[in-house]
Amino acid sequence: MNVNKIRCIIIEDEMMAVKLLTNYIGRHDDLQLTATCRNPADYIRGCDRTPCDLLFLDIMMPEMTGVELLQTVTHTCEVIITSASQDYALDCYPLRVIDYLLKPFTFGRFSDAVDAAAETIRLKRNAQELSITQRAHILLKVDRRLVKVKISDIRYVEAAWEYSKIYTADQSLMVLSQIKNLESELGVESFFRIHRSYLVNIEYITYVEGNQVCVGEVKLPISRTVRAALLERLSTM
Repeated sequence: MNVNKIRCIIIEDEMMAVKLLTNYIGRHDDLQLTATCRNPADYIRGCDRTPCDLLFLDIMMPEMTGVELLQTVTHTCEVIITSASQDYALDCYPLRVIDYLLKPFTFGRFSDAVDAAAETIRLKRNAQELSITQRAHILLKVDRRLVKVKISDIRYVEAAWEYSKIYTADQSLMVLSQIKNLESELGVESFFRIHRSYLVNIEYITYVEGNQVCVGEVKLPISRTVRAALLERLSTM
C-alpha cells in the first residue's frame, strides 16, 4: 500500500449504518474518513470537492438514489455500494462499482471489498505518479493562453468555483480548472489537499500550528478531518 491512506466518504441516511461504517473504517489501517453525507444532495452541495479515493454509497435515500447520483455526477473515486436490498445490483453493474455489500455485512466482508478497491486505487496512483514524474511541467489554461508552469514551483492552489488560483513564488495564475482536477493532475506524491479550498505542495510547508498550515509566509486553513493524516505524511518525509 502507498503510505497515503485511502480517503473515504460515506453517503448514507441511516445513522446506525453510518456508525457501523465509521467503526469499520476506523479499524482498517489503510482507510481515512474525510466526510459523511446524509444524502446525495449534501454530496453534490459540497462533499464532491472533499478529497476522496473511495466512496461508500447507499442506494435508497431521500431526494435521489445512489444509482441516480452515480449517473448524474462525474466522479474519479472508486465506489462500494452498501444496500439492504439486492434489487439494485444489476443497475450498478454498468456503473463499474468495486463491490456491492448487502446489509448487514461483517468486518471481514467489508475488508474484502476494501482490499479490492485498494488494489485498483494503488494501480491508479502508480500510473498517475509515473506520468507526473516523467514530466517537470504542466500546461495550464489561463484566459485564452496555455501557460507552461514548472510543477515544483507551485506552492499552493486555491479553489475559486469553476476556476483555481495557482501560486508560485513570483506569480499567481487564475486557471480554468477545478481544484479536484488539478489535484489529480499534480498527484499525491508532492501535493496534499489540506482543505476543500486548498491544495498545497508539502515541500513548501514550514510548520503546522493549530488549524493552520504555513506555506512560506502564507497561513492557510486545514480541515480538522485531514490534520492527523497531514502530520503523519510530514513525519515520513
